[in-house]
Amino acid sequence: MTPDQIRNVETVINAEILKNTDCDISFKQYKDAKKDGAIAMFGEKYDDTVRVLTIGDFSMELCGGTHCDRTGDIGLFKITEETSLASGVRRIVALTGPGAVEWVQMQSQILTDLQAELNCSTDELPERIAHLKSQRKEFEKKLKQKKSNPDFDAAKLVVKGTEHNNVTIVVSDVDADGMNALKLSGDALLAALKSGVGVLGSSQGEKPGLVVVVTSDLIEKGMDASNLAKSIGSVMGGGGGGNARLATAGGKDKKLLEKALKESESIIKEALTSKDKK
Repeated sequence: MTPDQIRNVETVINAEILKNTDCDISFKQYKDAKKDGAIAMFGEKYDDTVRVLTIGDFSMELCGGTHCDRTGDIGLFKITEETSLASGVRRIVALTGPGAVEWVQMQSQILTDLQAELNCSTDELPERIAHLKSQRKEFEKKLKQKKSNPDFDAAKLVVKGTEHNNVTIVVSDVDADGMNALKLSGDALLAALKSGVGVLGSSQGEKPGLVVVVTSDLIEKGMDASNLAKSIGSVMGGGGGGNARLATAGGKDKKLLEKALKESESIIKEALTSKDKK
């Protein structure tokens, strides 16, 4: 059941409870009760004579355990669980009366505690929790990056980079265990670059690989990391691709990685010059 379906069932039942309808009890032959429209519980076995509970025009059931004189005796009705009973059949578990009130009070206290802990109103809780989840995801990403390459220092590489028409170019061979780690290092370098292009290469995996990153301001001018990755990757005898912000390239010969990194700067400068002319 969806949350809306559960809420609708609660609304219908609580509305009937508020009517405070008389609960009529009668005993009939099983076949007569079924003929009259009484509902039998799925999988239950009944004697020849059955107890029939009728609640106004709302319900007629075969029931052996309901002892309310009127529906109002039930008090509040609150569903707390729903599970599968059989194919196409759902079972709900609900609290009534003082038990339901106690459950609602407990849920209210949980909300109050969360409000105090997060310093916000009840209406703001979903947004605040979503923000915390987003922060956690970002922290986990940074932690993963730190663990995958603890010695990588993006800021230091930016300082050592070369300048070309107010654009910083960073080219470096780094220790990165595989392409995923190389991408994480590329993300860190991109965050450290104000305006620039970065190329990071690694030969630690089975095959040589590199990542190319381009800052947003240069992307707006037409620079594209995927195009650069294809050009640099061809030097390694391989290909490249990705998006304008971050792209990767791979090759077959680790010995060609050094050559590709050496030619990266001239490839980047040529691309920058070409864009400046346009």
